[in-house]
Amino acid sequence: MKDRYFLDTNILVYAHDSQSSEKREISQKLIFEGIRSGLGTISSQVISEYYVTMDKKFKLPYSNILHIIHQLGSLSNIEITYAMTVRSIERHKAHTISYWDSLIIEAALQDGCTTLYSEDMNNEQIIDGIRIINPYKALNQEQP
Repeated sequence: MKDRYFLDTNILVYAHDSQSSEKREISQKLIFEGIRSGLGTISSQVISEYYVTMDKKFKLPYSNILHIIHQLGSLSNIEITYAMTVRSIERHKAHTISYWDSLIIEAALQDGCTTLYSEDMNNEQIIDGIRIINPYKALNQEQP
């Protein structure tokens, strides 16, 4: 059986980005496989960040964003709790990573994920047992 994995906000955003078909394809594959297999996870933080990005940056109509968010509800969704917030603050200080990234890691840990797909953190870094993977790393190396 495959391991559970967590999708950071940038993965969801790139799934709808018309500027990079390669990133869009990779993102959609991760999302659809996460839904199909039942192994993909997001958090309430990720959904909130996704909404704000699609509304403010991409100016997507509210009804479209809400429709997509309902589809993303097929992924495992971790609600952020007080205890998770406190542990994230401690991790933020211990690992010198951003608080928001620490909260993403905490949500991944809560759902038993072993991998976190994100463009925002160091590729192949392991934090508290979670391996960070940048699924676009090969694409980023090809660019001049």
